[in-house]
Parts: sequence; structure tokens; C-alpha cells
Amino acid sequence: MSYPKFLKINLDFKETIFNAFYFLIFASVGFLIYSNALRAGFQFDDYAGIVDDPFIRNVFSFRTIWNAFNTRFLLGLSFAVNHAIGRTDPFGYHLFNVILHIFSTFFLYGFVRLIFETPVMKGKIISKNERLVAFFAALIFLTHPIQTQAVTYIWQRSASMATFFYIATLFFYAKSRQPKGLIWSIGSLLACVAAMFTKEIAITLPFAIALYEFVFIQDWKSDKKKVILILLPFFLMLPIIPLMLTRSHEVTLEVMRTESGMTRFVGEGVMRRGWYLLTELNVVRTYFRLFFFPVRQNLDYDYPIAKTLSEQGTFFSLIFLALIFLSAGFMVKKFPMISFGVFWIFLTFSVESLVVQSDV
Repeated sequence: MSYPKFLKINLDFKETIFNAFYFLIFASVGFLIYSNALRAGFQFDDYAGIVDDPFIRNVFSFRTIWNAFNTRFLLGLSFAVNHAIGRTDPFGYHLFNVILHIFSTFFLYGFVRLIFETPVMKGKIISKNERLVAFFAALIFLTHPIQTQAVTYIWQRSASMATFFYIATLFFYAKSRQPKGLIWSIGSLLACVAAMFTKEIAITLPFAIALYEFVFIQDWKSDKKKVILILLPFFLMLPIIPLMLTRSHEVTLEVMRTESGMTRFVGEGVMRRGWYLLTELNVVRTYFRLFFFPVRQNLDYDYPIAKTLSEQGTFFSLIFLALIFLSAGFMVKKFPMISFGVFWIFLTFSVESLVVQSDV
């Protein structure tokens, strides 16, 4: 529909007011529920990675931070900024985490709004309430207890920052698939690079973008070459994380290294690959349980190692997860948003579930 110019200005202004109002709600709720964490102290890896870390003492020493944090350069840089402002007072570090979580929430709100503007979602009944759906989806993301560790445990800022850049990448990409979206394409590429220098889960971003494209846009049905050209720059970024992982410098932080000298990997002597993969079936099942029933949470789960498919309910976990995944595949046409969400979960879980680490 073509609106008169003055009416379009009024509609844009109204949209701006709504966005500002929702952001104010997210900020107010976010600070309210995490206010008691702002004076919390340092825990566990916070000491090795922040309090006792000599490499974040100079915020302008980019090379030092680069070598110390390896694949997570932007994480180290953010700690250096915090240290420059407040030294080892944990308040500033917690404040940064809470603000980051609030902005991630607002990006998520915007991203869900954009999903409703895609060819697949336009005209669906649920689209009539797209603003409310986006608002409550973002509100759940903001307030869900499962987020507590990523927000209040300072070292887990890596997860919060990666999530921020992850959602920002998808938001910018969704904007770029609209008319006059070139500038948003650049923003999406930059956010994707930033995510890959924050945490290793960002290696799944190109696949998340492709998933968005295939579920909601579906240009691949009519113009495969166009879609390939759009997605190619993101997939060309895939080597960034593997290359960074294999260049572990001798000054890389101890919490970022393993006995093999490479970051984030462990050998069979530390954790058997088969046992790890079997145990992760139970871990991922627990993630789903916590999403719907966030009870008995703790900071450091002592998960029993599953050595065969028949023990610790592992076979049940395999069937349970397989049913969820297959159901999402069957529902993709009728309920694309649900299917997209389920596939997103499995995709973002894949790195830490498949790459063997010392802790499950």
C-alpha cells in the first residue's frame, strides 16, 4: 500500500514511540530482576580471567589482549574496558552484562517483528498480533531464569556477547532482505565477524542465516544463484574460528587453553569422544526441561558420564530429541516460527555438544 508522505512520517513516528516504549519496559524489567546481582562478587574463572589477569591491564594493548584471549578477543577487550574504568570492582562488570542482555532483548524483539514481514509469514493469522508476539517473546528471553548464569557470572559474558552479536547479525540480515537493504548487509557482516571473535558458537551463524532464508524467504526456490551470492560472504567466514583455535599463543590465558596447547579442545585422554557425545544427549534433554521447568538450577552441574546408550536414560534422551527434531521438520510449512526456533536450538547447541571438552 502506498501512503501519502505526511501519513508515512506519522506512521514512522508512531513506530518510534512504540519502540522507545518497549525498550523502556525491557530496560526497567531487566534492571529490576538483575539488580541484586550488581553487587555480586567474582566467581570461579573470574579470578584467572579478570582479577589476576595481567593482560587486561592496558585497554590499548590490543596485541596483548589478542594473544591472551585468542578466539575471544572482543571478550578480553570488554574486560579491559571494565578494568580501565573500575579496576577490580565487580559492579562495573555486572552492569555491563545486564546492559548487554537488555540490548540483546531489544534486538530479539526487532528480529521477531521482521520475521512477520517475510513472504512466508505475511497473511498468517498470527501476524495480526505480531507486535505483541515479538514483545512477549523478547520478554521471556529477558526474564527466563535459564539466562541467569550468562548474565550474572561475569566470565560467562562470552555467551552474552556472542548472543548479542548473533541476534544482531540476524536482525541486520533480515533488514537487508528488504528493499534498500545494502547498508544493513554491511552491518550484518560486521556483526557476524564480531560474533566470531567473541565465542566459538558463532561458527553456526552462517547456517542460522541460511535457515532463516530457507524457512522464511524461500528465494532459493526461484533464484538459487541470488541466494548463494547473498549467503557466500557469511560462509567464507567459517575458517576464522578454526584458524584462531589452532594458533594458540604461549601467553593464551590458562582458562582458554588445554593440555594439547590448543584452545577449547581436549584429547581422548581427558574425555572420550563417544562418552562425551552420549552424555550430551542427556545434557541437551536437560536444556529443554529447564526451558519449560526452570527448577533445581545451579552454577556447576555435576553430570554423570554416560558410557553406553542404555544407561542414565540416554536412550530415552536420544528418542526424545529425535522426536522434537523430526516434529519440527514436519511442522515447517504449517508452523514455520516454531520449526525455526527448534532448529535454532539444535544448531546453537551443536558446537558445545559435538566438540569434546573437559566438562560436559
